Amino acid sequence: DQRLCFFRLEHAFLHQATCEGTCPWRYWVRRQGLAGQEEWAIPFDFPSLELHTLRALDDGGVVVGGAANVGQERLPWLSRLDAAGAPLWQKTFPDPGQFNAIAQAPDGDVVAVGGLHEYPTDELWAV
Repeated sequence: DQRLCFFRLEHAFLHQATCEGTCPWRYWVRRQGLAGQEEWAIPFDFPSLELHTLRALDDGGVVVGGAANVGQERLPWLSRLDAAGAPLWQKTFPDPGQFNAIAQAPDGDVVAVGGLHEYPTDELWAV
C-alpha cells in the first residue's frame, strides 16, 4: 500500500514523497524524458534527509535541498546531481534550519534560501 504524498515538477525533474503502510517517508528525485518516461530515480530516505526544494540547472543537472537530521540537530542540506543522476557533492551547514528555495545565478553558481528554526526569531538567510 504505497501513497504518493506530494510532488513538484521542475522541468524534467519530479520531487515526490512516498509512504508505504505506516511509513517511513522516502523522498525521490526522478528525471523524466520528453514522453514522460522515467530516465532515472534517486531515493533519499527520511529521517536522515528531508527534501523541500529542487532546481533544474542549465547543464541538465539538479540541486536538491532541505534538511539533514544529524544527531539531535536538523541542519540545512544541499546536494548536486549531474544530468545522469550521479551525486557530485553534498553539503550541510552548521546552523539549525532548512533550505526552502534554490536558484541558479547567471554565472552558474547556486543560491539557496532557508530559515533558522529557533524561537522567537525564525530568521531568514541565504548562502
